[in-house]
Amino acid sequence: MSLELWLTFVAASTALLLIPGPTVLLVLSYALSKGRSVAVASAAGVALGDLIAMTASLLGLGALVLASATLFVALKWVGAAYLIWLGVKLIRSAPSEGLVAGAQIDVSAKHVFGHAAAVTALNPKSIAFFIAFVHCAAPHHHMDHPRGWCGPHWYGRLNRNIAQECGMKQVQDYIRTIVDFPHDGIMFRDVTTLFADARGFRMAIDQMLHPYAGIDIDKVVGLEARGFILGGAIAHQLSVGFVPIRKKGKLPGRTISQDYKLEYGEAIVEIHDDAIQPGEKVLVVDDLLATGGTAEAGIKLIERLGGEIVSCAFIIDLPELGGRKKLEAMGMEVHALCAFDGV
Repeated sequence: MSLELWLTFVAASTALLLIPGPTVLLVLSYALSKGRSVAVASAAGVALGDLIAMTASLLGLGALVLASATLFVALKWVGAAYLIWLGVKLIRSAPSEGLVAGAQIDVSAKHVFGHAAAVTALNPKSIAFFIAFVHCAAPHHHMDHPRGWCGPHWYGRLNRNIAQECGMKQVQDYIRTIVDFPHDGIMFRDVTTLFADARGFRMAIDQMLHPYAGIDIDKVVGLEARGFILGGAIAHQLSVGFVPIRKKGKLPGRTISQDYKLEYGEAIVEIHDDAIQPGEKVLVVDDLLATGGTAEAGIKLIERLGGEIVSCAFIIDLPELGGRKKLEAMGMEVHALCAFDGV
């Protein structure tokens, strides 16, 4: 966990504790009316409830919420309905004669422990907190490596399995395959259908951002042309600048250029010579990683300007074409949301 993310976590935790909520009021009410032993049991129940919410987030709740905003709203409503039910139950159970000196209501520590655990585990505030922070603090690895796309091996794999079992569409389900385009034998992976679907596009952007939670990034660089679409959206979400790398002759200012090899011949890409400042941390973005030629040329341009590349992010990886291996041989970290066999 980076220092920035840790400080944000501490600030959010402090605010969560200071703002009165159902768990705080529950513990205070038991402490004032029932004494230390019952208060300790209620505090222990709160700790168990938080542990349940945190564990649920690690075991896939975060992935489900990322994939479905509707599910998150439903989850919050379930928690809110439970808290309302508890309030109504408390009002109805109050003595009809009001507060009478010496009146006692028998409440066992075991009952209080279970009550506090349930209230905390279903508290919408706690659920939102753990979903926001727990999965972001986990180490991140490549999607198509054995460790999974957004955390340790078991976490990333379990998240994807949960989404599949629940019948949720994943990023690759929005991508159309066009046979024999632009040449015979080519299986063209068309991301325009992903971009055209609001839900799919948001999912892709959120998942591309996910590995970089808490990481310092100064600029997002998009490779021509679909990298502009993705890079602009990601830069907006990160509140950082966007820089395009374009084909030769497309940029109006002073540029530096880099050639790279194609299957037949060569091509040249350019970047403005003042677009990246020395020491700036850069995220490189494009829709597809095939042979890696364009990405390699873009990386060289950024490094010539003194930029430090944090990572390279793609929607699609075509492993058989060797692009990932090429970039990793350059010392680059590579993330891709999905992979397709063939070319």
